[in-house]
Amino acid sequence: LMIRRDATDAAAMHASIVVSPSRGIAYQRRGSRGGTTSSIAGPAALTAPIWLRMTREGDIITSSYRKNLTDPWTLLSLQTIAPLAGPVDVGLAVTSHADGTTASAAFSGVFIGALPHLTATAIGGAAGSIGGNGTTYDMYASGSDIWGGSDNFVFASIRFLASISGPTSMSCIAVFKSGNTNASGSFGERNVRPFSVRSAS
Repeated sequence: LMIRRDATDAAAMHASIVVSPSRGIAYQRRGSRGGTTSSIAGPAALTAPIWLRMTREGDIITSSYRKNLTDPWTLLSLQTIAPLAGPVDVGLAVTSHADGTTASAAFSGVFIGALPHLTATAIGGAAGSIGGNGTTYDMYASGSDIWGGSDNFVFASIRFLASISGPTSMSCIAVFKSGNTNASGSFGERNVRPFSVRSAS
């Protein structure tokens, strides 16, 4: 997965998180045009299939990985790369690491776009808050129930405008932990699809 200053320039500045059959996961970056590429190694034992994730907030690039969809994200790198704060090209990168030999890779769950910023709203007199990074959230809430003719809970949401075309969907991927609730406490999480490498050769 790559964020690149210019998709047509072989010497362009970039930040990438990659996985290979023999070296596992690595974060790579070139901070200046034509400059030296540096690398931060992740676990060599982790190979495809693997979930990879990159985010950009201003000039801060964060790279993370996880083996299974329900695992929490593990941070590999958080770096400031000022030249990547402006317009960039974002996408998938494949190389065989041997010129003249063709490599193949299959990708699934690809999501490229702005991360959602959920806003917590207390409904029916409940109280609470939310914090997160765009795909994983921690919520704290009181409230009696979501039932009957009126509800009492905290709703973390993003508003969809009526003018948005095409299908919209929501599904629960995981609730990692819960606490201070009775047996009927309810939990749900907004699904944002990360990037997955299913196989590589």
